[in-house]
Amino acid sequence: PGSALRPGLAFTMKLLVLSLLVVTLAVGILAAEPDQDIKNIVRRLDKVSYRASKLEHNLDERKEPSRIQRAKSLRTRVQQIVGTGCRKDYFQCAGNEPQCVNNLLVCDGHKDCRNGADEENCKTPLAAGDKFVGSVIYDHCNLGEISTIEFEVRSVAETAFFSPVSKLTINLSITKEDESYDSHLTFPSKAFFELATHRLILIPTQANRLGFVCKFDGANTDECTGTTVSEATQVACAKYHFTRQQHDD
Repeated sequence: PGSALRPGLAFTMKLLVLSLLVVTLAVGILAAEPDQDIKNIVRRLDKVSYRASKLEHNLDERKEPSRIQRAKSLRTRVQQIVGTGCRKDYFQCAGNEPQCVNNLLVCDGHKDCRNGADEENCKTPLAAGDKFVGSVIYDHCNLGEISTIEFEVRSVAETAFFSPVSKLTINLSITKEDESYDSHLTFPSKAFFELATHRLILIPTQANRLGFVCKFDGANTDECTGTTVSEATQVACAKYHFTRQQHDD
């Protein structure tokens, strides 16, 4: 037994079957009808063909990736306000039957959600050479006034033994303004990407014990919200908005 067709697809199939029946009927009539009647039938067939093509286009428009991305991004923003109904370390399967599964079960190669949502988005949205440029929303980390901040991905490695997490190396660069001069600092860092939470997490350096997290919304892979977090308090002391820098062709 196969799964039921989606309403839009089912309607399209019915229309195609109807079109085939009309064509078959027309072929039988054409042999016996006068020229004018044949022309009328051809015109009607052209109209049916046009309507079928227009319907197909409209259905494709509804499936346009950018529209789907915007809908998922909106859903994520709503969840950030009202919550997902799951613990922080659990993944919300969503759909018609909401369900919570442990983050460690997401993208482990086995469908734990009834709707299979935990195995649908299992590709790290970052690759070597990707660069994100950030703007400062606020900064209370007492590291000096930051004028620019950006990070570049140096490497990405999938972990075969633990697929819910990818390992990365990142260069985090900041420029700080001072009364007399500007200083530019780059911190080569080890990081990992959690597929369940869509978070890029940089391991704190020994120098300042500040961690860095950039959270994607699970749909738009070109933007993330970054925070600098104190390892001791786990409280964010700075917040940024990052946008992917597009490669020149």
